[in-house]
Amino acid sequence: MREYVAKTGGRYTYIEDFIGLQELSLSLASIFDGCKNFIISGCKTTGNNNNMDISAGYVYINGKIRHFEGATVDLSNPYYIVESERTESVSYAQNATQQGCIYYECFGTNELPLDKQYIKITSTYIPRLKDEFFGKYAVTLDSSFEQQTISKNIVMEKDLHVKGNIINRTGISIKNPDKQVELEGKITSEGNAQFAFLKDGKESSRLLFGFDGMIRFMSNGIEKLVITPTNVAINELMTNEIRSKELLISGTDIYNYFDNSENGSVNINRSGYDGGVTKSRHFNVYNGKKKLLFRSDGATDMNYSYCTINEESSCEFGFTLRDTLHKYNESAYIKSIAWKDKDGVIMGTVGFSETSQNDLRIKHHLQGNITLQGTKVNIVGELQNNGEVLSSKYASKSYVDEGLGKKVNAVSGKVLSDENFTSTYKAKLDRINPDDYANGEDISQAVSGALKAANNLSDVASPERSCENLGVYTKTECDSAYLRKDKKLSDLGTLSDTEKKVIRDLIDAAKVGDSPADQGVRKIVQEEMKGLDSKFALKSTTGICTARPGNGLTFVQIGGVVSVGGKIKPAGDLGSWFTIPNSIGAPATFISGNINTGLGNREDINYGISWECPAESRTIKVIHQYAPEHQGSEVGFHCTYVTKQKPANANEYL
Repeated sequence: MREYVAKTGGRYTYIEDFIGLQELSLSLASIFDGCKNFIISGCKTTGNNNNMDISAGYVYINGKIRHFEGATVDLSNPYYIVESERTESVSYAQNATQQGCIYYECFGTNELPLDKQYIKITSTYIPRLKDEFFGKYAVTLDSSFEQQTISKNIVMEKDLHVKGNIINRTGISIKNPDKQVELEGKITSEGNAQFAFLKDGKESSRLLFGFDGMIRFMSNGIEKLVITPTNVAINELMTNEIRSKELLISGTDIYNYFDNSENGSVNINRSGYDGGVTKSRHFNVYNGKKKLLFRSDGATDMNYSYCTINEESSCEFGFTLRDTLHKYNESAYIKSIAWKDKDGVIMGTVGFSETSQNDLRIKHHLQGNITLQGTKVNIVGELQNNGEVLSSKYASKSYVDEGLGKKVNAVSGKVLSDENFTSTYKAKLDRINPDDYANGEDISQAVSGALKAANNLSDVASPERSCENLGVYTKTECDSAYLRKDKKLSDLGTLSDTEKKVIRDLIDAAKVGDSPADQGVRKIVQEEMKGLDSKFALKSTTGICTARPGNGLTFVQIGGVVSVGGKIKPAGDLGSWFTIPNSIGAPATFISGNINTGLGNREDINYGISWECPAESRTIKVIHQYAPEHQGSEVGFHCTYVTKQKPANANEYL
């Protein structure tokens, strides 16, 4: 590498000197070889994503250092700094014009370049020197990325302190060479995590965390402990005591030691298969000699006893049957004790076994007798036979004694009683005419047609006919003939307009809407509506925005409509012509047009350009040119389009 030296005395300068200086500068830029495109310096950002200012700076694109002039962009979509170059010709000796230099430049756009290299800037990341250069060759203190990748081994002479997590995708090994032991941890291809303890290179024990949620502990190749999401399986457990949060198993005792209330419990078979309720479970109690004493059947909801049950307590009720769904006075109450034989045939029942009556029944279901045996049988209450009180069928001793006391004693020589039924008495009976007296049937028939005072005339067959006979109006007739005070004239709804007008004339009232007050209010509202129309009819409800970017065009956005107009020079080359300002909304659809730059002569008619702009883009591009050498003066440009974007200063005009 040559170093340029110039001392006083008038040193001649040769082209080789400039070549040497350029080689020096290019050698400095070569340190970036192998790096992605990035920002070297400058290009600082201020503002928000919708209106972000990017300052001028230097960038590295496609192996060249370039100057970026800065821009104001909308980072709601990615922004691209794209490479560009141009050449400049100079005059050589002998009047020869040749290439003199190359300008390595760049420009900004919102369109993704298809055939050029670029730097992509987003709202979340801007590629800079620290990430794309220093981050490639060194570990940076403050990287913009979540992680950096180091492709070689790292040896630490001192301790390594990590405040965050240590993540290893293969495995980790901790060794003690002095004791010849090693702890090896890794994630298997199946997604299981395991830790193995090795002594003298041989596995002694292993702890496995399964991808299926199970935990296994193995010792010398034998599975000692398995923990599943629902249970724990232990190969062999020897302990004096087992405690859970509330349950304690100690010696021969199982009890709830945690619940400090009168409702503490020990629950057995609350759930079934896999911790659910799809399969029933039984609870069996044996006598220690494989003989079943008691069985609680979960499938039938029945308890079975295979031994004698002795109730021994000081309680009033030694055995209680309770219906938890019905009260005692409901006909559906059923609760009984039954006796069955080995085939399940019911022999007898005691209890409430009939839904029709709330009676306690002792029922023999077979051909047999019911025997009540004791010194005395005391019955409190009425004794019935087939639902009929015995007193109605059989005379009691007191009743018989009383009746016998009223009997006519037989007297010798007398036919009927103490007094003979003489012809005189018979004549008196014969003189009684049945037609002169009302019998029971006559009285019952006469009374059945009488009105009862307690019914308040509700037993009258036709109240309307009764009102006619009495000369009074019924309630229905009064309601239809007179206005009710509590109705507030709402019962006038059936009247015709003519009848309503007659009433209004009588009470000197105006129809709704015809009163001077109503007409005045209506006039005020109409005048206000006219004022609102003149005040707001032409106002945009979403704002108005005006922008003049400096290229001779004026952009005006009212609501969702944008109008562009002014004078502008035609594009010198195909491609980007001008850019729509960020404060103005981009076109919602594809727009295009043609401009003629020559008028008058026939040969000038086709001078001009064709332009277009894709939907949601801000770059107006020239796609065709006609005789560009004749295009030099400004031409008129105008277009109108619809946008989805709200004006930048819309809130000032709401």
